[in-house]
Amino acid sequence: MKVGISGIAGRMGREIFYCALEKGINVCFGIESEAFKGFTARRIFPTLERDFPIITSPEEFENYVGPFPDVIIDFSVRGAIIPYIDKICQKGLKLGLVIGTTGFSPDEIDQLKNFSENIPILLSYNMSRGINMLLKILPEIKKSIPDFDIEIVEVHHRMKKDSPSGTAVKLSEVLSSPDTKRITGRDGIVGPRQKNELGIFAVRGGDVIGEHIVFFLGDGERIEIRHSATSRKVFADGAIYAAQFIYDKLKKVGKGFFSSIF
Repeated sequence: MKVGISGIAGRMGREIFYCALEKGINVCFGIESEAFKGFTARRIFPTLERDFPIITSPEEFENYVGPFPDVIIDFSVRGAIIPYIDKICQKGLKLGLVIGTTGFSPDEIDQLKNFSENIPILLSYNMSRGINMLLKILPEIKKSIPDFDIEIVEVHHRMKKDSPSGTAVKLSEVLSSPDTKRITGRDGIVGPRQKNELGIFAVRGGDVIGEHIVFFLGDGERIEIRHSATSRKVFADGAIYAAQFIYDKLKKVGKGFFSSIF
């Protein structure tokens, strides 16, 4: 499997690159903003033995003649990868996408789903295998104890800009029914908790990489399911795992939209 990394100069992009290097995976190119125009990988990773290009616009990508990856892993900024996917589909390239970038609008997600009619795309708010497993099992727990109240608390470092986290939102989505009222705070005299409420609460401080706690609260008992990320490498490992998942989908079905690696 060969990969390309979108957002390669960012914190997660670098982690994914080193993880790919460690696993012997060939990186064909990186994708970055216009600020990196004219760069090659050695400008970002000075000790790199094998150099490769950094692409900084969809037009550059359209004219790229080097080896293409099997999968592009995107950890850039919201929407930045969409023009590249458009070029991929226009050129009829057979490669898959793993997208870990968050904050897409409903219209942008619809665009990704349209693109997935031609190529396989995985969009996940959290690349850790632990969170992906929770997304699979939490609905089963809810089904077994439907009368329990559900609340979510997420904890992240002080520099995180969005709230609640994309992961917390995704957890709430798999635990919601059509009549669920998701709330992100309680203040003042709000009255008793409504039966269909699902609260999501954000804590910010320190250098916490990421922690999510799902509470199932019954009368006289409660269940707490906690996931803690203690290293960003877990997300890089998960992104490579997801790339392998999409690579398999590319070979078997060639298209599809996925939200979990399980």
